[in-house]
Amino acid sequence: MAMSISHSDSLVLLSALPLRDALTRDILPAFSAASGIGIRARFEPSSVIEQLIRAGEVPDLLIDTTGSIKEFTRQGVLLRNSATAVASSAIGIAVVEGRVVRRFETIASFLAFLLSARSVAYSPSEASGIYFETMLSRFGLRDEICSRATIFKDGLTATALSDGRADVAIQELSELAKVAGVQAMDAFPADLQRGTNYAVAIATRSSRTLSAASLIDALVSDSSRSAFERTGLRTPGSRRG
Repeated sequence: MAMSISHSDSLVLLSALPLRDALTRDILPAFSAASGIGIRARFEPSSVIEQLIRAGEVPDLLIDTTGSIKEFTRQGVLLRNSATAVASSAIGIAVVEGRVVRRFETIASFLAFLLSARSVAYSPSEASGIYFETMLSRFGLRDEICSRATIFKDGLTATALSDGRADVAIQELSELAKVAGVQAMDAFPADLQRGTNYAVAIATRSSRTLSAASLIDALVSDSSRSAFERTGLRTPGSRRG
């Protein structure tokens, strides 16, 4: 559940959804226990984060796509030279467990697979869904595929496989892997695969820059790298499996 990021004496963090599990299960509790610094975290899709920032609701730290971090830094919302890469997530597909789907070697075979789907589940408010729509538009297939898609405002798109609303789900692999009874695959053709890179930066209006900087140090520690990788994310320097 999202938490308000106002009226708190704690360090306030606003983060993109794919990093939620690693942060809430391991990284943030360990940081607070070691430092004594409280953290109030909120997790939202990237499009919602953009709306919040533009509405003036700026936290002490922001974790979002590197493109958004660069843009907000350019606008003066985030401190220059504070941005630090933390993790990345590949976009994948999921189908019900037991269905045989191999990695697609050509763009044509992948597009044919999408066209044959009864319904594709995706979230246009997340980085993966934004890219998916852009990719479909590139090949002139957006209207045909999206007209029968199962749309998620947020949440795990692979849940639509479990209840039969869709037969294919698109999302970051780290999110797809959270749903039981489905198989998540890095099946995009190499020419279409695009990882989403995430970075953290300190807000210009933050009054807790020293505490914020200490959290950034914690986010790139070896223990945090391991926590991110356990949830299916990649970290700077890690290799594609």
